[in-house]
Amino acid sequence: MVATTNIQADRLTQIGADLLQSAKVDPADARFVSGTLVDADLRGHSSHGVNQIPGYLESLDRGDVRADGEIAITSRGAGFATIDGGLALGQVASKLAMETAIEIARETTVGVVNLRRSSHYGAGAYWAQMAADADMIGFTTSNDATATVAIHGGSRGALVNAAFSWAVPAGDEADIVIDMGTGTVADGKISLAKALGEHIPKSWAIDAQGKATSDPDSVEAILPFGGPKGYAINVICDVLAGVLGGSDASVVSAGHLAVEGGWANHFFLALDIKSFLPLREFKDGVDRQIRAIRASERAEGVERIYLPGERSGEARERGLREGIQMPSAVLNRLSDVASGRGLTHEWVSELAGPIS
Repeated sequence: MVATTNIQADRLTQIGADLLQSAKVDPADARFVSGTLVDADLRGHSSHGVNQIPGYLESLDRGDVRADGEIAITSRGAGFATIDGGLALGQVASKLAMETAIEIARETTVGVVNLRRSSHYGAGAYWAQMAADADMIGFTTSNDATATVAIHGGSRGALVNAAFSWAVPAGDEADIVIDMGTGTVADGKISLAKALGEHIPKSWAIDAQGKATSDPDSVEAILPFGGPKGYAINVICDVLAGVLGGSDASVVSAGHLAVEGGWANHFFLALDIKSFLPLREFKDGVDRQIRAIRASERAEGVERIYLPGERSGEARERGLREGIQMPSAVLNRLSDVASGRGLTHEWVSELAGPIS
């Protein structure tokens, strides 16, 4: 049983912000980035939550990511824009990117933005949801120079674990939100299993001999989800975020952090529904779709049918009310990192040691 502690979202956000500020990140940016990570923790996706902060700090300390990176729109036309992320924190640049996509979509129905020279932007759902909150359909995908996913039929990590997310606004029902990587699991789940000292399902990954493994420390590559299907989607995501972004696909740039064009690129799309039909009519149609799916005949032993993103949405609402059940090991690690950076905030000692 994994030891956990209950912590309020606001407090966890401040902890993350304090850590990021120790790497000279602007206070407002630090709080925003931390908030996006805590949003993932709220949704039950700890692999993309504050567990990422130690890695962010290492990248900032090395200079791979720049606390003062200059973000700029480099081109803009009918339906599109390109943004130079200045190697800044990915979340800071991505906020501008999706805001720009939404603004363009209001003008031309479709807004497409390619963000170049960026860094890890967290959970894609956060950015797709921005479009849904603006009464648009949102989509995003990402590419970088890591190679953690095997090609279908391959035995080594050769592809980025390209994630993609869609968000569709509903009316009285909760929005439909899809957020997944093209690997069987997110890279962060392997890292989290290492941190927690847990085994992983053998269906997740292979070792250096190309054999299924349950040991997260022996993982050579994550398998693509659905075999050839996840692999095929991965290839297209890599085109949209990588090649279209003026960089290389991950299979070409794999292992080269300082590749020309930056080490992460992101693709954002916003689609203005009102150009096609009245917004209320659209949302009513989505509501009917959701209710029809939920009313479908259930298989034996199934108590409830969920829509994509519904579980995580409910977890978020519950976490905001009752607090987040965070793995103790993650909080202990944040405390250790804070101590190593000379932070003396009250929470540093509070999070140290065993928590139940």
